[in-house]
Amino acid sequence: MSGDRFAQARGPCLASIGGFSGYELLRFPALDIYSISSDKWHSVQLQPYAVAVLYHGERDASSLGHAGAGTFWNDVWLLTKDAVAVETEGWAWRKIVVEGKNLPEGRGWFPSASWVDDSGNSHIVMHGGLLSSNERSDELWELRIN
Repeated sequence: MSGDRFAQARGPCLASIGGFSGYELLRFPALDIYSISSDKWHSVQLQPYAVAVLYHGERDASSLGHAGAGTFWNDVWLLTKDAVAVETEGWAWRKIVVEGKNLPEGRGWFPSASWVDDSGNSHIVMHGGLLSSNERSDELWELRIN
């Protein structure tokens, strides 16, 4: 599988989402969480009405495969700890409303980086990517989550 993302979460676990395995994966993918201490996998399923996992990314694949653009999401979701979500070890999805007049167009196939500043605010930087028009972007966007 390629294109998937692994991240270490707080505590002894790993989280994985998405990817490509010679075919498009599930339309509404799960976030898979591996608990190292219990040696078990758990999945956080998106609600059927959810429109994105984390931020942006491909919604519908192009009939041209990697030679063309599909359509892309342009929203943001946060994975948070919720004591009520027992089956998923406390993980739950929360949609974020992004404020501002000038927001990035939906896109996929872009590099990004994130960090937490000294005040505890999260920052995500997204650079370039492929737009639904099949044009490459050279924009740099920063999302701050307080």
